Amino acid sequence: MADVNVSVVTIDSGMDCFERIQDAVANYQKVAIYDIKQLGSSIQLKIYELNRELSALYDNLSQADDEDEREEIRAEIRTLEARLERMQALKHKQTIVAQTYKEQSNALVANINEKVSIGVRDMAAYLRHIAGVDEGVVSTNDVNVFSGYSNYTVVIIDSQKYPESAEHIKVAVREGHPAMLTLNRSGADENRRQSLAGIPERSYADRDEYPPASFSEGGQGAHVAYIDSSDNRGSGSSFRWQLSGVPDGTRVRFRVI
Repeated sequence: MADVNVSVVTIDSGMDCFERIQDAVANYQKVAIYDIKQLGSSIQLKIYELNRELSALYDNLSQADDEDEREEIRAEIRTLEARLERMQALKHKQTIVAQTYKEQSNALVANINEKVSIGVRDMAAYLRHIAGVDEGVVSTNDVNVFSGYSNYTVVIIDSQKYPESAEHIKVAVREGHPAMLTLNRSGADENRRQSLAGIPERSYADRDEYPPASFSEGGQGAHVAYIDSSDNRGSGSSFRWQLSGVPDGTRVRFRVI
C-alpha cells in the first residue's frame, strides 16, 4: 500500500508543523510581553530621573536669593513637571496595554493550543487507523520536512490516557535521549537488566525506562523514572499493540500527544 507508506511520515510532518506553530505563537507572546515590560521599566526610570531633577531644582529654589534666578528655576520646574506629567500618563497607558495584551494574547494562545491539540489528535487517530488497516506499516518513501527523518513508523503515547508515561518521554528526550529509536525485541531482557541495575523496586510504582528495553537504544544509561503502575503498563500495552507485526530493525518515533 504505497499511499499508506507515504502517509505515515507525511502525517508525522503535519503534526510537527502544528507543534511548531504552537511553539512559535508561545514564543512570540513571551517576546512581546517582555518588550512591553521593558518599555514600562524605561518609562519608570525616566519618571525617577525627572523626580530627582525636580527635587534638586526645588532645593535650588529654596536657596536662591535673586528673584530673577528664582523665576528662572520656577520656569525649569514647570517644564520638568509638564514632562513628568506626560511620562506618568504614558506609564498609565503602558500598564493598560500590558494587561490588555496579556489577557487577549492568553486567550489567543489558549485557542491556538486547543486547535493544535484537536488537529494533532485527529492526525494521531488516522495513524492508528493506518496501523489497523495495514498492520506493521512503515513509511519508506517520504521525508519529514522538519526533522529530516525518513523510513520510520510512529508510536502514539496519549498524555490524556497515560500522563506519567507521556511526561517521562518528554523529560527524557529533553535531557538528550533519542526521539528516534530502533526496534530490537530480542535484546529487551538484557537491556532491561542493564537499565534497571541498582534502581530498587517500589511497591507503589513501576520503574519506567526510556528508551524502552525493546529498542536498541535502551539498556545502560536509559532514563528511568518511577511512575504509576497502571499508567506504565497501559502505555506499554498500547505501544506494543501499535508495533504488532513491525519487524525488529524498524526505526520508530515516539510521539506524545
